Amino acid sequence: TALSAVSDHRFFAGGAPVSGEMLPHLALEKIQDLGAPRFRRMKVGQLVYGANLLDDCGEAILIIASGRYRCFASHEGRELTLFTLGCGDAVPLHADLAVEVCGDGEVAVIPRTLFRKLVRSHPDFGSCVLSVIEGLLKRSLSMVGDMAFRSVRYRVIRHICTLAERDGRQTLTGVVIDSAPIGDELAMAIGAARQSVSTVLAELIRSGDVLRPTPRTLVISDIERLRAELQRSH
Repeated sequence: TALSAVSDHRFFAGGAPVSGEMLPHLALEKIQDLGAPRFRRMKVGQLVYGANLLDDCGEAILIIASGRYRCFASHEGRELTLFTLGCGDAVPLHADLAVEVCGDGEVAVIPRTLFRKLVRSHPDFGSCVLSVIEGLLKRSLSMVGDMAFRSVRYRVIRHICTLAERDGRQTLTGVVIDSAPIGDELAMAIGAARQSVSTVLAELIRSGDVLRPTPRTLVISDIERLRAELQRSH
């Protein structure tokens, strides 16, 4: 079993934390004429392996300008999704990590030796990257706690709410999540068995809390009701 945390417009913040600091990909663009690497196009299905990007100083840094990505670890055929990544994210590519491209986009891969040079000469760039990586660490710690102490239902609901807040678009019927994770993808994202996740999702659909007009689309009819259930579980 695989393991793993009225008008049609976006109304939530994007994938990266909202703060006063510039997002890493924008900060990188400002220094690309000063020796920083350019962004490269990535296609769905491509894999980036951290072990292939090590240098004498350590792991490379992946900075995302656009697209959707899944960062995961694997062992003996089993996978654990650690993060879902999008525009404005940055992550160190440790040797035991891999990144799968889930939606076409652009990224920059910065070898650790070059990253250190850029941070020394452009401290504002280093500061905004560090801020985003700190947010990823908090998400990782939260996922570990959820796997130990939270029910599968709680984890499914919270993941769906997080997707809605990051990628959702408001419509008359509710918040629509396009290209929503299903099956093994959703199970890996929250660190649970596929059968357990499918059971919870079926319960949410039967109760009307979640609609599924297409296999890859979820509609949350009343997101506040789901948030209230999460609050009651605290």
